[in-house]
Amino acid sequence: MKKFLLTSVLFLFFYSAKCQFTLEHTYPYGSTLTSFCQLFIVDFEVEGQLYVRIDRSAHTMFIYDLNHSLVKSIIVPDSLMNLNNAFNRGEVIYLSEHLFNSDDSIEYMIVTHNGSTTAILNEEGDLLFYKYNQSPMVNANYPQQQYPIYSTPSGTKMILSASYFPNDSAYVYGLTGTWSGQQSQLLNSNETTTKIYPNPSSDFVTIEYSLPLGINSGMIIFYSLDGKKMKSFKVDNTFDELNLSNEDLPSGTYLYALKINDAVIQTKKMIVIK
Repeated sequence: MKKFLLTSVLFLFFYSAKCQFTLEHTYPYGSTLTSFCQLFIVDFEVEGQLYVRIDRSAHTMFIYDLNHSLVKSIIVPDSLMNLNNAFNRGEVIYLSEHLFNSDDSIEYMIVTHNGSTTAILNEEGDLLFYKYNQSPMVNANYPQQQYPIYSTPSGTKMILSASYFPNDSAYVYGLTGTWSGQQSQLLNSNETTTKIYPNPSSDFVTIEYSLPLGINSGMIIFYSLDGKKMKSFKVDNTFDELNLSNEDLPSGTYLYALKINDAVIQTKKMIVIK
C-alpha cells in the first residue's frame, strides 16, 4: 500500500511538473454557464487583441487589455438586451472598430434570440442601424461556409434573413468598413511556416515565410504583449522572406502573427534588445 501511494505521489509530481498550468486571472461575472455573462477575446483593427466581458445583469460590456486591466466599459440598452426575456434576449456579435463605420470607436451588432431584431450601435450608444424582422441567421456546417458578413472585391456585404412570410427574402446590405475577423475555411497551419533571425535582435531582422498551396498573399502583424498592434506588412508569393528594421521598437518581447484570409495561422515571439 505504501509503495502504491509513493508511486502515485511521484506520478502526480512528475505530471504536474510537465503540464505547468498557471491561473492568470479570474473574471467575476464572466461565466457563460450563467447565461447572463460571457468572456472572449476580440482582435480589434486598431487596439489589437482585447478581452470582452459581457455582463447582462449590468447591461454592460467591459473591455480589458491582455494584462487584464480595464480599458473601457460600454453600456448596452436594456431594451435590446432583454435580460428578463430568454426567448427574446439580445446577443452581441461582430464587435469591431472599422466594420460599420470609419472611425476608431467600437461598434457592435446585437440580435435577439428569436431573430426579430437586428441593431448596430457604437460605444457611445448611438443607433447606427435597426431592422425589425431581419436577422443574421446561418446554417451551421463544417467547414463553415455561410456567414452574415463577407469581405468581397466589391466591398463588405451583410446578409440578413427575413423572419416573416410570405416571401422569406434575404437582404444584402453594403457596408462602408472592412471586417478583420475570421470568415474563411480554416487553413492547415502545418502547410505554413515562419522563421525569424536573428532572435533576439537589436537593429534588423529577417522573417522567412511560406504560404499554403493556393494562397497568394497574407499579412505579418506585430503586437506588444498586451495585444496592441504595432505594425503590419503584406506578404505574397513573390518573395519568401521579409527584411525589417526594429529600430523603432523599444527593448522587450513582442509577438508576430501570420494572418491569411483574416485568420491567424501562426504566432511566434520576437525579442528586441538595445
